[in-house]
Amino acid sequence: MKKLLVPSMLFAASAASFASAQDEKLVPLKSGETLHVYADGKMAMEDKYGHPTGMKPGQIMETKDGQKMIMRGNETARLDMQLQIDNGGRR
Repeated sequence: MKKLLVPSMLFAASAASFASAQDEKLVPLKSGETLHVYADGKMAMEDKYGHPTGMKPGQIMETKDGQKMIMRGNETARLDMQLQIDNGGRR
């Protein structure tokens, strides 16, 4: 029973991450970072090296095309898990 539980939990986690990855919008920022905007309106920041970066909610960011965006949420852990799955478990 335990042998079946672990693979099924991993599958569920990867399926949830895949679903969340499909429902996100990537916004390039002027500073070279990338903003991940999820379907639920929360956001996560990825630095120019591809690492999740924390940001305070309410912080103003500028997109490459000059628009201003306000940080909503701080989904650093969500982005970290997503990037690990996308990279095959490597950081």
